Amino acid sequence: MVKINSIVACRVCLSNEIKSILHFGDMPLANRYLTKNALSKQELRVPLEVVLCMTCGCVQLAHTVDPRILFDEYCYTSSTSGSLSEHFKQYARDTVEQLKLVPGQDFIVGIGGNDGPLELAYQKLGFKVLNIEASHNIAQLSLDYGIPTFNAWFTEDVAKFIAHQYGQASLITCNNCFAHMPNINGVVRAIKLLLKPGGCFVCENAYWLDTVRGNHFDQIYHEHCFYWTIKALDCLFRMHGLTIGNLQFNRSQGGSMRVFVQWDTGTRFFDADKAIEQENAEGLFGLSIYAEWSRRIRGWEKACRLFIEPLKRVCCYGVPAKFTMVSEQLLFRKHGIEYAVDDSPIKVGRFTPGSHIPIVAREHFIEHPTEHCIITATNYADMIIAANPQYQGKWIVLLPEPRVIEK
Repeated sequence: MVKINSIVACRVCLSNEIKSILHFGDMPLANRYLTKNALSKQELRVPLEVVLCMTCGCVQLAHTVDPRILFDEYCYTSSTSGSLSEHFKQYARDTVEQLKLVPGQDFIVGIGGNDGPLELAYQKLGFKVLNIEASHNIAQLSLDYGIPTFNAWFTEDVAKFIAHQYGQASLITCNNCFAHMPNINGVVRAIKLLLKPGGCFVCENAYWLDTVRGNHFDQIYHEHCFYWTIKALDCLFRMHGLTIGNLQFNRSQGGSMRVFVQWDTGTRFFDADKAIEQENAEGLFGLSIYAEWSRRIRGWEKACRLFIEPLKRVCCYGVPAKFTMVSEQLLFRKHGIEYAVDDSPIKVGRFTPGSHIPIVAREHFIEHPTEHCIITATNYADMIIAANPQYQGKWIVLLPEPRVIEK
């Protein structure tokens, strides 16, 4: 029996003043790619509802799926994306320079480092590193790449063990997974235990303001318990004697923020209040902005369905977790999508969640091209087109609105 918890209070500040702002009905788990044998079984579907804490401004899911169901056997590897690996190389260089870290002296820990591209980048710069990765199959890949890796969930006990075995860390990173951990207060307590006084915790995640502005509703799925605002993060860290020391924005994942967090010494180097004022001005902590967004999403669905309905011989390119939201909203299972292409060998040979479209390698796309190809890894559209000059059909993207890409 799969355990699904419904929250009655905010996961951050424990206030019971939470309001529903978006509801997508029962959805399959986004990164749960099915084997052929699993197609004959009833697929797990869980309510996907987003709520807003009216006290601290935390945007979060109303239902929690047991993390072991989501992550024990994981089908996403960061290293598959060449652009993400390059992003992490620059990330490592930037943080070493900004924090004045010393190779051979400073110890760097990555929480949820996946198969380790960021840890590898630090390692190549001469630092002692440790990747803490909960998914056992992904942790093994990280080890195979020569990265010291601890296969565990990041808890206070794990933080104490690592601090005892290796010493406290000068830098702790957590990228694109700080939204994944429902027991977020326990995680932050663990971070503080492992972080050396004067050290820095750096996390990079999608920024909720950019998600709303850009209509990136496909970033909403069960792995993402949280959709971070600066207001909520400021509240969370201050509760634990930490403070935001700096904040940077970039275009990764449709708009992300990189947050630098330090022990609170009474001096705030970053004026979080100005950023929070901007969030307030945009209406992120009221309800009307989400009612309007729901109307925009419904309008997008209608436009897309009309757009793809007459298309013949269609495939998709890219099966990230975001694919599931799009395929469910647009009823891909009814549109006769022939196959979906993905570069990850972990996914090839499996079937997409919900829509059960076969996932194939790029070679199949080259040998069996369709008349239309919907790029469902939208943020990599330019790279996908550039990598497939042989394709003579029509490239299509659906976000932010459906259109044919002119070559």
